[in-house]
Amino acid sequence: MAMLAVVILIVVALAGLLIYDALRDNPRMASQTRAAPQLAEAREALIGHAKAEWCRLQTGTVADHLPCPDTGTSEGQAAATCAGTVRGRLPWRTLGLPPVRDAAGECLWYERGPGGARVIAPGAAQGAQVRDAAAGAPVCGGNYDPAQYVEGGNDIALAIAAADLAPPSGCAPPAPPPPPPPPSSNPSCVSAANTLLSKVSGNSNLCRQGGNRVAPECTGAANQIAINNCGCRPAADAFVNPPCLNNLNPPQCQAAIASLQGCG
Repeated sequence: MAMLAVVILIVVALAGLLIYDALRDNPRMASQTRAAPQLAEAREALIGHAKAEWCRLQTGTVADHLPCPDTGTSEGQAAATCAGTVRGRLPWRTLGLPPVRDAAGECLWYERGPGGARVIAPGAAQGAQVRDAAAGAPVCGGNYDPAQYVEGGNDIALAIAAADLAPPSGCAPPAPPPPPPPPSSNPSCVSAANTLLSKVSGNSNLCRQGGNRVAPECTGAANQIAINNCGCRPAADAFVNPPCLNNLNPPQCQAAIASLQGCG
């Protein structure tokens, strides 16, 4: 048993040495290993964004809703449109991420096209690549020329497969629209409605003056409500006419009082 444990330890040690030598002799493999978490983070953010937009708009395919690359109009923001295959930087602001950088400290790049999409870690500059700073990239630095980042043979890419962009099984229902703002109060409507409400005495309507005559101030208030096209106009008309003029107990008269109380 002890001999078996020693053999296992030797095998593990040899495997570790082989991996170390491979990474030491192959800088690109080492770079790929270090960039893997950042590439995966960006890839998942792109997929999540596309699915959320598809749920929100319910149009086209999920792939149609992948954001465009950041092509330099506004750093970190996806371009408004991108026809064909377009390379640019990862639109980290659009995705709600901080700037995502690879092991060389370069912000990630992103390619989107009819054939699919992929996230790219450009790695360190190679050969004739020149990454002089240009206006429009104060956070990530450098410039927006793809040849200086993703065509030097040192870049590492992680593709977004078609299966990753399958429609989600369920989308959260859209948020209900906010309620409309309450209409602004019209002082003339409020004043006229209060005049009528001042004539309420229990179930009695003090606008009535013998027979079915209406007190002048009540007629004036009802006319003022009509002239201003107040929302309580039907209630005012009901208030100064039978049966409400005679008795405020009927349901329609109680409803008229409630409407006058909210008149604005």
